[in-house]
Amino acid sequence: MICTQKKGTTFFIFLIVGFFIGMAAEWLGVHTGLLFGNYIYGNNLGPLWYGVPIIIGVNWIMLVIISGSIAERLKTHWLLKAFLGTLLMLALDVLIEPVAVQSDYWVWSGEIPLSNFLGWALIAFVIQILYFSMKLGEQNKVATVLYFIQIVFFSILNIVL
Repeated sequence: MICTQKKGTTFFIFLIVGFFIGMAAEWLGVHTGLLFGNYIYGNNLGPLWYGVPIIIGVNWIMLVIISGSIAERLKTHWLLKAFLGTLLMLALDVLIEPVAVQSDYWVWSGEIPLSNFLGWALIAFVIQILYFSMKLGEQNKVATVLYFIQIVFFSILNIVL
């Protein structure tokens, strides 16, 4: 997916800044309960960096790129594209959350709170704005396929788990 993206300094700056925005948001969430609610990560997502699995920062970037690629198809202002990309990410998060809890990716102190989805939308929108304001949006068939594979995958897991 990254191989099909525009290369250049701007793209790599986006990768680094987007990764750290995602990681900082998750750190804040894990250590304070702000943004998402009270949760901790389980042991199934690999090495932690200050209590947050490194793969989570990568996942924020991947989801922004694939949802932004789909949103790029709209012939409209980039802010509307960022908003659509956010909605696409949020739709995927709704499917991921129950599976993640069942798979010990993370554990909530109770039910999955509404604040999780609101916080998720906020951080997703911030990174989407970064993505589109840096003029990185491009249509990418691989990204679109990857998004829909994830939709199908997590939908099936929600049924069988």
